[in-house]
Amino acid sequence: MWIDKTVQIFSREAKGVVYSLNACNGKLLVAFNQKIQLNKIGRDSLYYVEPLIESIMGGLEGLINILDSDSGFVSLEMQLHPDQAVIRMIQASKVSTSFVKSTKGVYGLPGYESCRSGNISVKVLEVATQRLTSLCSVLNDMEPICVLNHIFVLREYMRDCFLANFRKRLLMVLRIENYLQRPSVVESLIRRHIRIIHLAEQHISMDLTEVRGGSALEIVCNWYVENIVKDTIGADVYFAPFHNCFKSSKAFEGNTAEAFTNIRELKSIFRIFGGYRFDTLDRMVRKNVASLLNSIETSLRSNLDALEAISENINSCGKVERETNLKQILDIETVIGFCIQVGHALTFQRLLVESAKAILEEKAPLFVSLLSGVVKQVTRFLKKMK
Repeated sequence: MWIDKTVQIFSREAKGVVYSLNACNGKLLVAFNQKIQLNKIGRDSLYYVEPLIESIMGGLEGLINILDSDSGFVSLEMQLHPDQAVIRMIQASKVSTSFVKSTKGVYGLPGYESCRSGNISVKVLEVATQRLTSLCSVLNDMEPICVLNHIFVLREYMRDCFLANFRKRLLMVLRIENYLQRPSVVESLIRRHIRIIHLAEQHISMDLTEVRGGSALEIVCNWYVENIVKDTIGADVYFAPFHNCFKSSKAFEGNTAEAFTNIRELKSIFRIFGGYRFDTLDRMVRKNVASLLNSIETSLRSNLDALEAISENINSCGKVERETNLKQILDIETVIGFCIQVGHALTFQRLLVESAKAILEEKAPLFVSLLSGVVKQVTRFLKKMK
C-alpha cells in the first residue's frame, strides 16, 4: 500500500534478479523481480546531466568553428600565401622614409605577420587551440557517468560531436548561395577542417576519420547529372575533345562547365569522398544511361512504321519526300536529345575513370603498374585463345 511519503514516478519491467528499495514510514520495502522504480530525485538527476553534456558539446563545437572560421586558420593561411609575400615586398619597396631602415615588424610589411606579439589573430588561435586540446584531453580521460540505470560516456558524445560537425560543415561548403561550389574549393575547405580533427585526435584515444559523406555525395551526383548530362538549365553543354572536358556556351552558377568537369576538379571529388565512393557515382551514371536507353527504345518502337518507310526509300526518294517522311516521326527532337544525353553520360563516365586512375597513380603507382601489366598479359592470352 502506498502512502504519501512514497511517490512512484514511473516503472519498467525487468528480467532476472532485480530488486528495488523504497523507504516507507520508517521501514524499508524490498521487491524482487518486480519493477524498477525510480524516484523523483533520480529523474531530476537525468534531466540535469543531459543538458549539461549538451552544453559541453556545444562549447566543443564552438571551439572547432572558431578555428575553422575566417578569423581562425583562414587568416593564417592568407598571411602565409605566396601572393601576400609579393604584395608586401612591393609595399616595402615603396617605403622611402628615413626613419624606417628595416621593414621587419612594421604593420602591413614583410615580417609583421610573423611578429606574434603584434598579431591578435595568432593569439586567438593559440587560445582556441589550447582550449580545444585541453577539453578533448579532459573528456577523453573522464570516467563514464552513471545515473541510476543510465550510463553516459563523454568520449562517445565527443566523437559524435566531431563527426556531426564535419558532416554539417561538408554540406555547408558544398553550396554557396544555392550554387554548387567547385570541387577544388570544397577540397581546400574540407582539408582545413580535417587538420583540426587531426589536431584533436592527438588527444583522443579513438579514430575520428571515419566520416560518411553519403548525403553530400548524393548532392554532387545529382548536380552533375542534371547540369552536365541533361543540361536542364539550357547552358548548351558540349564536350571538347581537345581540352578533354565539357564546355558550355552560356555560364551557369557563375562558372562554365569546364570549371566543374576538367580532370583537376574531378580528382578533387575523389580526394574529398574517397575512392570507394566512385561506385556510387558510376552506378548513378549507369542508371541514368539505362533510363535514357529505355526511353529511346520506346520512341523507336512507336515510330517503327515511319522508320521502315524511310529506310526503304532513303536512296530513291528526293529531298522533299525525304523531309516529308522525317516529319512523320513523332518526337524526333526528343529522341535526338536523349541520344545527346547518352553521349554526355558515357563521356562523363570516361572522365571519372580517368580521374580515378590519376588518383591511383599518385597514391599507389606500383599497384597501377601491376594492374596494367596484368591487363596486357590477359589481353594477349585472350587473343591467342581466339
